[in-house]
Amino acid sequence: MDTIVPNNPYVGPRSIKTGEAFFGRDREIRSLSAQLVSERIVLLHSPSGAGKSSLIQAGLIPNMTERFSVLPVVRVNLEPPDEVRGIAGLNRYVLSALLSLEESLPRKERTPLKQLATLTLESYFDKRVPPESALENSLLIFDQFEEVLTVSPTDASVKLAFFEQVGELLQNRRRWALFAVREDYMGGLAPYVRAIPNRLNVTFRLGMLSPDAAQLAIQQPARNKNVDFTDEAAQKLVDDLRCIQVQQPDGSFTTEAGPNVEPVQLQVVCYNLWQSGAADDNIIDEGDLQRVGSVDQALANYYANAVHSVAETKEMDERLLRQWFDSHLITADGIRSQVLKGPKESEGMPNIVLRLLENTHLIRGETRAGKTWYELSHDRLVVPVRQDNTAWFEHNLSLLQRQSVLWNKQGRSEGLLLRGEALFEAEAAIGAAPLPPEEQDFLDACRKQREREKRDVIQRRMMLAGLIASLVFLILAISGFIYASDQAKQAFAAGENAQDEAENAVAAKITSDFNADLAATAEARAVRNAEKASTAEAVAVENANAASTAQADAIVSANLAATAQANAESALKRVESVVIYRAQALVAFSIEKTRTDLPGALLLSVEAFRLLDNFQTRSRLMDLVEIESTQLSDAYTESVGTYALNFSPDGRMLATAHTDGSIGLWDVSSRRLIRQLKTGSDKGVYDVAFSPDGSLLASGDFNNNVILWDLKTFEPIGLPLQGHQDWVYSVAFSPDGTILASGGADRKIFFWNVSTGEKMVEFPEQTDKVFIVAFSPDGKILASGGRSGEIIIWDVSKQTQIGRPLTENRSNVNFLAFSPDGKTLVSGHENANIVLWDMEFYRKMGASLKAQFQRVSSVDFNPSGKILASASYDNTVVLWDVASGLPLDTLSTGAVNYSVAFSPDGNTLASGGSVEGASRILFWNLNSQYWIKTACERAGRNFSQAEWELYFPGEPYRQTCTQWPDGP
Repeated sequence: MDTIVPNNPYVGPRSIKTGEAFFGRDREIRSLSAQLVSERIVLLHSPSGAGKSSLIQAGLIPNMTERFSVLPVVRVNLEPPDEVRGIAGLNRYVLSALLSLEESLPRKERTPLKQLATLTLESYFDKRVPPESALENSLLIFDQFEEVLTVSPTDASVKLAFFEQVGELLQNRRRWALFAVREDYMGGLAPYVRAIPNRLNVTFRLGMLSPDAAQLAIQQPARNKNVDFTDEAAQKLVDDLRCIQVQQPDGSFTTEAGPNVEPVQLQVVCYNLWQSGAADDNIIDEGDLQRVGSVDQALANYYANAVHSVAETKEMDERLLRQWFDSHLITADGIRSQVLKGPKESEGMPNIVLRLLENTHLIRGETRAGKTWYELSHDRLVVPVRQDNTAWFEHNLSLLQRQSVLWNKQGRSEGLLLRGEALFEAEAAIGAAPLPPEEQDFLDACRKQREREKRDVIQRRMMLAGLIASLVFLILAISGFIYASDQAKQAFAAGENAQDEAENAVAAKITSDFNADLAATAEARAVRNAEKASTAEAVAVENANAASTAQADAIVSANLAATAQANAESALKRVESVVIYRAQALVAFSIEKTRTDLPGALLLSVEAFRLLDNFQTRSRLMDLVEIESTQLSDAYTESVGTYALNFSPDGRMLATAHTDGSIGLWDVSSRRLIRQLKTGSDKGVYDVAFSPDGSLLASGDFNNNVILWDLKTFEPIGLPLQGHQDWVYSVAFSPDGTILASGGADRKIFFWNVSTGEKMVEFPEQTDKVFIVAFSPDGKILASGGRSGEIIIWDVSKQTQIGRPLTENRSNVNFLAFSPDGKTLVSGHENANIVLWDMEFYRKMGASLKAQFQRVSSVDFNPSGKILASASYDNTVVLWDVASGLPLDTLSTGAVNYSVAFSPDGNTLASGGSVEGASRILFWNLNSQYWIKTACERAGRNFSQAEWELYFPGEPYRQTCTQWPDGP
């Protein structure tokens, strides 16, 4: 099964745990066990990186369990919680040891913290060990015991009191003890060991791995996963790992083969080698070793890839993540430090980021008294982390960062501030990521300068507008004056005419009395004309004034209209955003309330989700209400794993494909197995699919067969469909149920006539194995993918390829799924990437999604298309918000996950996989109404009247949770 590579058998930089396979240390385990049994108290010492913790957890404890009551491993590094710091006589090392011992007890049986802080080791054992167990031999193990010297170097009297209590405890001859310490700290124990019965003079040294033991530790884990790590490749790797630099008499250095190998380096190199895909063809040879460089570089690369992936997943500034490692996990002296986990973030780093870092094994979290402490997973990581950070910082400082340094060094001169496009580019580069104080000051100064410049521009524009308006007014005034002048000239001319007529009239009167009446009439006419001229002149002046006033009114009206339009647009935007803003505000209030008022936080999350279902509100509700799971796989034996699963179209049945060649049919409502179908395959069934009407089931197996099953009789319909010459990886019905598609390891894709069982179409042979085939919802398109790393889009009616193949770094395409509307195709890849593809333009949509660290084996959309689920070999299923591309939640299955599927109503998610060969099928409750019900039950109340008025001012009071009465 070269395509079904199990979980990585190498652990990387972390220690090997109890229950995990452990190779290369059989002699040391036997010798240490014998010495401990005979001597009772032993000091185990070794150089850093030799694997003391692994030897204890995976070798010694399993070997001693039959002879002793092995107590939980003790650490003495815990800081005393705030609530007990003031207790008289408190010994921090005693309390840390007791908290370690308490971790194995159910919570309800644990000693209250304040009471625990007053106990001695002896009084605790007297209290905790029942009389009937007093005669049993018990084994107490102190791991990383050098911490008694390093966590608080100056409290010698507290250390001495602790050693005295340990010595008193070990006076009882039925108590055995092992102290594990880095050998460079052994001398520091000398002032305190007198209190121990044998003064820790019985020691056992754990050295590095011998070449033979290292070769065994390299090869055996791979062989246990049916992968052949060749002798030549293993020997070459051992030789590379034990190379050392030896100085010659002339001062030069030569590389020589050393006597041993550091286990942590071996594990990291092998882990990276496995992750690179070297085992995909079931053999690791010398050619595969070329993918791994020096050990320091391998560790640095491991760190760099993990940090980059986490930063990319959470869309955060990678620099801040690296600085957090430097400042909080490594001291100035170059030793590991610890960080206490906070409610939402730990020393400024969001806890969701720390959970992702834990998954990479770069850091580990240890819980004491319900509190978690984070630290680097191994001392050996300190130097590579520092070196890689230094190199990264040198090559990745942005323009803003460089300019910020210069600005601070040269007295914060305004001349050094970023402006224009440079500032916009800097802002776009940093996004919403937080900045260190000095850089934030620089950015704020740049932005203030930009605002000042904007104001200056606005003022200049206003002055220019005023000048233009003044010119317009002047032009209008001049025009009015010209018009009035014309009117005046006309009036003056009329006046002159009137004067002439008057003179003529007088002359006429003198000349002849007979013309008196005519002259009087002419005179009257002249007077009237003069009055008209005067009136015309006044009207002209009034018209000029009116024109000026009208123009001013028009300008004011235009300004008012522009202002009104801007206000209307702003109001419209506010109306469109009010729901989002209110929902975000409720989420923010809920987060703020988490520590001080959990019921209030729950009520706020419910109201936010009811107001708007988006990434923020849904993820907040999911944070507060843990998603419950139900396991279905009890009906299968420990040797049967699960490869695939699918819901029937009506959601009443689940079909599961198994490694023993059987198919399980489950009743979804009762969670019970109702039928097992036997395919006759001795190698396993890899895929199952229901027909659209739910009457048929198709299966593809590793005996090269495709089988159609009648779900009324639960019997095969005729003989298996013959055509594939190798394993069948995928089967899929067309939406109309007339065609069955299949793809396999023989590079073949077939179309089968569902009614007759005949082969309809044989597609052109692909370049490599076909892992998945999927129809679009309208049945017009078939997508296929596989080991070639290419996604081929096929026209179903023509059986021809559409466009060029879609690729994601040529990484194996393990699974494909269409969104319900058919507009998006999602692919899950070997490199743990998830890609969304636009099916209109056949191109990638944005950046790849990544929150898992081993191959993504299966992906599925929920019925609304808003949520995506991805299953991975790293024991997780991640729920994604499709719109934002952000992870909503990470579900821990504890299994190597092969398949994931949503029920037709979207309320249930099924995941299937294997745990050490045993089947694990889980149902996850994704019913949002159930989450609301659970949140209300946990809240235990409704908002008080005062709370309601605070969060919903002006709105009538209503019950958030109907099962509880109104708040006071």
